[in-house]
Amino acid sequence: MYSTWLTFPHIMLVCTVTLHKEASSSRSLQRDSRFRFAHFIDHLFHILDVPELESIHVKDRRVCLLYCLRDKRCFSTNLAAKPDINGNYVCELLPTDKYNASDSFKPSQHFNHYSAKTPCLSNPCQNNGSCRALYYLEHFWCECLPNYSGRYCEKWLVELPYNVCMYGLSDRPGVFYTPLAGKIYFIRLVHISGSVGCGIRQKANWGCHSNIGTILTDKDKNVVYPEDQRAHAYKLFGFSKDSPELMLKFTTPLVVAAGQEYQVWFLEDLTDIYEGNNNPGPSCMEVIYLFSL
Repeated sequence: MYSTWLTFPHIMLVCTVTLHKEASSSRSLQRDSRFRFAHFIDHLFHILDVPELESIHVKDRRVCLLYCLRDKRCFSTNLAAKPDINGNYVCELLPTDKYNASDSFKPSQHFNHYSAKTPCLSNPCQNNGSCRALYYLEHFWCECLPNYSGRYCEKWLVELPYNVCMYGLSDRPGVFYTPLAGKIYFIRLVHISGSVGCGIRQKANWGCHSNIGTILTDKDKNVVYPEDQRAHAYKLFGFSKDSPELMLKFTTPLVVAAGQEYQVWFLEDLTDIYEGNNNPGPSCMEVIYLFSL
């Protein structure tokens, strides 16, 4: 036996083989061998213009949605806004929805569209990301535009519009400023030109011997990276003193203010130890970081 509940302007349908099974209000779509439930949202005078699974004629929208619920391939429907001369409505069963095929969702004078309720209704994806519904998990994922990432596309890559150059001696770090207040998750330093070194003839991008000697500080020379906040040579897995770039990852995001100054130092110049014979440099780089507000 099947039972049906209707609420307006939304429609809730519950199909079960018994009269005793109750639907959980936390779920919007469930189909299994014993129990079927869906909560559909109406989008009046819109159509999802995709190839249909099946096109049928029905007496009303309730019957159209029941057909969709019974077909495990169906996730939304287009229903004619007006009946034909026999009082029937064209009902199109669709294999996708307005979130997973958003480019095909269009205004229409002739159809209304019905899709299963999803967390995408709250527009959780930021920075023009596209929400993709995962109905059976009661979840979603965000498809982000290039250079954006994160669960909600809330993180993006900031590429500073100028190069930063650190020197090997004479207290001359490379300086950059963070344009916005927020959080930094990692900083990429991409070598552009030049070199530094622990000897006048040594040439490297980031350090000397087998170590990295590139130190990130604030404007007062307080060490920000390495994360132990000590000025020392260090190893960085996957990178060397001659790597084309460095990736400085923060275990806890670095909280920054708008206009905050940061400095990129060659270790011996920062500590004023053994810098007299250094390659004076500079080693110039591009600064790119992953950021969120």
